[in-house]
Amino acid sequence: MAKISIYNIQDEPIGEGGMGRVFKGYDPQGNCVAIKEMRAELTIDANLRAFFHREINTLKELEHPSIVKMYASFEERGSLYLVMEFIEGKSIEQYIRHHGCFSESEAVRLIKELLAAMRHIHERGFVHRDIKPSNIMVRSDGTICLLDFGIVKDMKKSSGFTVNQVIGTTGYMSPEQANGLSIDHRSDIYALGCVLFYMLTGQHAIQKQASDYDTRMSIINNAFPRLKSINSTLSNHIQHVLDRATDKNMMRRFQSCREFELELCGGATATDYSSPMNANNVISVGKMNCDLIVASHPRVSRHHLDIEEQPITGGYNIYLIRDRSTNGTVINGELVRNREIRVTSTSSPSIYLSGEVYLDWNSVVSAFNKKRTTANPLPHSTGSVAPHAPISQAAKGGSNIGIVIVVVAVVAIIAAVLIIVNS
Repeated sequence: MAKISIYNIQDEPIGEGGMGRVFKGYDPQGNCVAIKEMRAELTIDANLRAFFHREINTLKELEHPSIVKMYASFEERGSLYLVMEFIEGKSIEQYIRHHGCFSESEAVRLIKELLAAMRHIHERGFVHRDIKPSNIMVRSDGTICLLDFGIVKDMKKSSGFTVNQVIGTTGYMSPEQANGLSIDHRSDIYALGCVLFYMLTGQHAIQKQASDYDTRMSIINNAFPRLKSINSTLSNHIQHVLDRATDKNMMRRFQSCREFELELCGGATATDYSSPMNANNVISVGKMNCDLIVASHPRVSRHHLDIEEQPITGGYNIYLIRDRSTNGTVINGELVRNREIRVTSTSSPSIYLSGEVYLDWNSVVSAFNKKRTTANPLPHSTGSVAPHAPISQAAKGGSNIGIVIVVVAVVAIIAAVLIIVNS
């Protein structure tokens, strides 16, 4: 055992990469931690040092059950250190090497967890840029944890351009990354599609070529492989989802992790995957780009929660409230964080976003009414005016009136003639 600051660490690293290595260690209380080190000879490179500090600052802003937790950071003898939770389990790459590829239903479950984590990351203005099987852990309890934010991009402080800088892992970078063009969160969505392909087939969608340049050209020019060419039992639905996620044109890709998730669940059955929200009966609540915008507050997320209306027999509704925030929501006195809870319309629920910002239920009902009106606009009111008769019917009515008028006129003439004769 060696000693770094207050931590005891194992002599041999448990992982190593181009920007540093990771040790298993223990804090003074005996808790197991993972310690990432950037050695002194690397920290003299200003760019590498900036990447390390960006990873630290990013993890400070992220708090999600599927994202590795950061405990501390420090510098000692010229080296930089980042202390994180130690994840018991295997990376997706290790898991497939030992157990084979995932079933379709299991892959969908895990990708949905990963999409929730990526939504959290994207909502805070970050692009991960290095989504790949070796950076995703499957914990011993079967849940997902995303690691390694070493080349994360903060879109709040940058245009997102990486011109002449190809950053990422070649087999999992998007076509725009491979081209050194402008990137955003949709580059992560492409990489998630590549991970889904690997989970289902056990093979990398983009095979490593003789050089990184050749691999990048393969990403840009070659068609993405078909799932059924490797596993014929996979569904057409999952192929459709993969086609959208990995479209070379980022404008035709899923435009958000939420859209990816909804499409992923769209063809699922209740026995295969957890049921998705019905987008037509859902309103989003948050500070920005939501159906219901709430007052700005530092602890309220931009997309804080979704509420789905589920009409049932008996004259009332059930509402499924799904929290998607960092700080959670207090619903009827219960803290709900990154999970869902059901309430009925028999009484208005008490909702506090982040436990502090009150959500008026009447505004929720109004938002649903507005969405229904927009989706199903009412026909123009005709008041008490009866609808027009069909043209043929109207013409027939008009001809009957004409006959009556002629008959009345003939009778009047005959009566006048008789009066004259008698006189």
